Amino acid sequence: MKSYPSDITEGEAQKVMIAMAVANQPRLLVADEPTNIMESTTQLQVYRLLSSMNQNLGTSILLVSNDMRSIQNWVDSYNVLYCGQTVEIADKESILESSYHPILECYSIVRRTFLSL
Repeated sequence: MKSYPSDITEGEAQKVMIAMAVANQPRLLVADEPTNIMESTTQLQVYRLLSSMNQNLGTSILLVSNDMRSIQNWVDSYNVLYCGQTVEIADKESILESSYHPILECYSIVRRTFLSL
């Protein structure tokens, strides 16, 4: 089989990068949108891997995402940035109920609307 690194898909390249990052068993792992172009089953596998590293190896994971819904089951707390500034820090149970920043108020309203459909 003759293939080159440039022949792999974007999703495959993302998986390779994740494998390279976790292979060293780092104490801190920064994961910036690690699953943004993956299918939902693959996303689940990646989040389970990161969770396992956190639980079994004590790896701290900084998970960066624009999609709060996709990561809500995998985080302990949120640090919400807006225009490059931290506007909210809260645990996952209270982030939407007691938020004070307008960006989270909007997200909360949209979320409640779609959950009620």
